[in-house]
Amino acid sequence: MEHASFEGRLGDRRNGGVVQVWDRGTYRNTSHVGARPVDASTALERGRLSFWLEGEKLRGGFSLIRTRDYGRRESWLLTKKADEAAGAGLRPTGTRIESVLSGRTIEQIDAEGS
Repeated sequence: MEHASFEGRLGDRRNGGVVQVWDRGTYRNTSHVGARPVDASTALERGRLSFWLEGEKLRGGFSLIRTRDYGRRESWLLTKKADEAAGAGLRPTGTRIESVLSGRTIEQIDAEGS
């Protein structure tokens, strides 16, 4: 089964979770060290991955930045770059909660099953 086409419950209510295809599209790695481009795995090892999204909901430049590295307790921060796709009033995670695949919310998927 292709992962991008599955929506439903994994496991049982106590030990599982609900899967929703919230967005889909493409991405492009835009990470650099100085003026030199670096691959995504190197950027993640260094603690800063920059990328461009072309999704149905999310678009534009983003960075994933490691803010803390305490062994197994890493913390990461996702930031949106100020670009043509940015906007002060845009809140896709709060206003566009439906699946791009089925149009259902996570609660509907949970209630209806797969």
